[in-house]
Amino acid sequence: MFKKLGKKAKALGVVAAATILSTGAQAAITYDATNKKFGGDVDLGAYYSGVEIAVAVVGVTLGISLFFAMLKKARG
Repeated sequence: MFKKLGKKAKALGVVAAATILSTGAQAAITYDATNKKFGGDVDLGAYYSGVEIAVAVVGVTLGISLFFAMLKKARG
């Protein structure tokens, strides 16, 4: 069972990495020579939706596992 899960996890990791690498972030970086500081901003809009989905999936998974743990304790 764990070997199948490991293969699925590796495949999912490869797909996630390919998606992240293929998504281009846009940045506008400037350098101010008088103050010797960098400035600008980075557009991370493409990544925000992925973060929210990942957090939601982790939360739902933890909630379900805690629910089943509580049922197991109630029975035993």
